[in-house]
Amino acid sequence: MKKKELTKKVKKKRWYPVVAPRLFREMLLGESYLPDPALLEGKFLTLNLMNLTGDAKRQNINIGFIVDKVTDGKGFAKVINYSMIPSSLKRIVRRGKDKVSDSFLARTKDKVYVRLKPLLITTSKTPKSVQQKMRAETRKFIRAALSEKNYDDLVPEIVGWRLQKSLKETLTKIHPLRSVELRYFGTVKLNLYGMDEEEVDLDKAEEKIVEKEITKEEEPTQTETAPDIDKEAPSAPEKETSSETQTPLQDTPQEEKLQTE
Repeated sequence: MKKKELTKKVKKKRWYPVVAPRLFREMLLGESYLPDPALLEGKFLTLNLMNLTGDAKRQNINIGFIVDKVTDGKGFAKVINYSMIPSSLKRIVRRGKDKVSDSFLARTKDKVYVRLKPLLITTSKTPKSVQQKMRAETRKFIRAALSEKNYDDLVPEIVGWRLQKSLKETLTKIHPLRSVELRYFGTVKLNLYGMDEEEVDLDKAEEKIVEKEITKEEEPTQTETAPDIDKEAPSAPEKETSSETQTPLQDTPQEEKLQTE
């Protein structure tokens, strides 16, 4: 009796596009080579702000996106973080000036938790007591501003440097500042740290996150090689695309790593 040959059905892969939110005119961010467009959901990618706006002055900023919706074979992304390129931070600081930095949690009007890392550059050497006062005023100002805005309204304020400008005007009353920047801004999932994402004390939540991160660093970990999701992409039919459309998409990390500098 002849054995029946088992054949495995392989679904044909194709390129599926990912587009930006309305803030960036729903421009094409990239494409992913997948057998099913539903697999786009949850993938993330990072692009330079200069490529998104066409403004060369914004090349020191990277914008992170995540695909949160898939419709008609197209992925729709939203902004999840904003970060300054490390090399640009070194150029900002000058001799005879002080760098005042901080890192803290804030909550938007629609209950989205975010981490912000402001960077203040003074015009001259500044006493530690004045630096501490500016840090306290920065937290107070930003948390109050975010509590009045939904997340989708906040992102344009940061990308357009309007929040930073308002903060600078407030802090200049304490001490003259050369520059006010946001080194980092990004969403935080408190449930990944065992906290309920309802009304929580932001400073206590901060302490718990730091404690968990320290514990995690002390635990022994096994090094694993992350799978390359675009490994098979080169075997796809040749296709003329711009550099923007060839942006590789990556799998969403299971938890957002706390950035501390």
